[in-house]
Amino acid sequence: MKQIIFRGFDIYEKKWVQGSLIKDGSYCSIVTDIKDWGLEQSLVDPVSIGLYSGLDDVNGKPIFEGDVISVCANRQIYQNTVRFDNGAFRVWQNPTHCQPLTRQVISKYRVQVVGSVYDLIKR
Repeated sequence: MKQIIFRGFDIYEKKWVQGSLIKDGSYCSIVTDIKDWGLEQSLVDPVSIGLYSGLDDVNGKPIFEGDVISVCANRQIYQNTVRFDNGAFRVWQNPTHCQPLTRQVISKYRVQVVGSVYDLIKR
């Protein structure tokens, strides 16, 4: 069975966390662990939330929605964005062109996660 994992940026600890998403009105938290005494969770910035694609880059790093990836094509390295669109994770080269993110694409183009769109907008 496929695991549904979300990632978000913890606004207090200033770090990325992964787990199950809870959304309550304008508040979003990610449950990182379940203890006998309750849930261990982090309050995250809603803009930073991304769904795990179920795929890892060539280095074994998980690829999430909103990640910036490097793609090696035609002897050049490009940076593209991963988005979930029309029921699939896609690599967006520009606003009008994309292709599905697959294991074959990751292998052929040596896809590597280099950051997150959230990192870029928060600088």
